[in-house]
Amino acid sequence: MSMTPAEERPMKYETLRNNKTFKNIEFVKQPLEELKKITGDYNFNVLIYSFGAEEYQNEFLKKFADSNPDFYFQTVSFDQTGDRKFILHPLDNHPSALANEKYAQEIYDAIVNYNLLQT
Repeated sequence: MSMTPAEERPMKYETLRNNKTFKNIEFVKQPLEELKKITGDYNFNVLIYSFGAEEYQNEFLKKFADSNPDFYFQTVSFDQTGDRKFILHPLDNHPSALANEKYAQEIYDAIVNYNLLQT
């Protein structure tokens, strides 16, 4: 008996989520290095804003940002897990309008605090 596409979707997600390759944060190193080169070539800064990442991922990204003067790192400051008002629906963990508003405010605050807007 074959599964329907809707039945296959959770299985595919679980397979990807548990894939060791995706758990290895090193796969983002090359794109970050390429972005680092571009920031030098075109003189701009990068704010890495992390929400929902694992601690080891945040540590990797923070370390990268700390070692590169054109990069800044900020994590979400509010606990969005387990609070119904920050998700669309119990079956859909995408951020709610309130969560997106809070993310936008934190990103704006980080841009101002790091003085990333140049006139």
